[in-house]
Amino acid sequence: MQVRGHAIERWVERIAPEQSDESDAFITRQIIDTFGRAKLIYTEAGEDGETEFWLAEDIVLVVIAKSVVTVFKADWGFGEDINRIVAERLVAKLLDLRDRRSKVAERIGRETVEIDRQLEEVRDDTERLNAEMERLKAKARKLRHYKDELEKQLVALDREIETVAKRLVYSVAYRLEWARKKAFKEERSNA
Repeated sequence: MQVRGHAIERWVERIAPEQSDESDAFITRQIIDTFGRAKLIYTEAGEDGETEFWLAEDIVLVVIAKSVVTVFKADWGFGEDINRIVAERLVAKLLDLRDRRSKVAERIGRETVEIDRQLEEVRDDTERLNAEMERLKAKARKLRHYKDELEKQLVALDREIETVAKRLVYSVAYRLEWARKKAFKEERSNA
């Protein structure tokens, strides 16, 4: 894991101002140690590839291409203790949703295999039994519809997971940093 200079600066600015006199190597070790305790919260596709958001206690580490690019405290506008409680509860909910999704995906996977087997059987029977073609086609439509309904459950859980994950990573501190970066890019492009 690499730590970029911007992340070191943000660590001192946002996480541990009392470490401002410490060496970059010391601060890098602090960031890497924190990353070692972090949980992957969310992965988002972006211009620079995938951006990963990791959370350790109330510290968010933003990782691109195996490099910590910035850090900030998860902040929903409350005091540190309440922000930490909010983070813990959102992480617990996120982990619960991921666990539920895993169980549902496993169940649906088993059912989908059986459905796919039945669909193959239906296609074979359709070729052999021209007289029963309409009945078998109707059965296939029902099975496909059922499969689609099952897959919609995953999509709904994925949306809920994304919503909860974004609540974690799109805290006030992250949105402010994003707005500063955007303004900086616009200033550079206008210059």
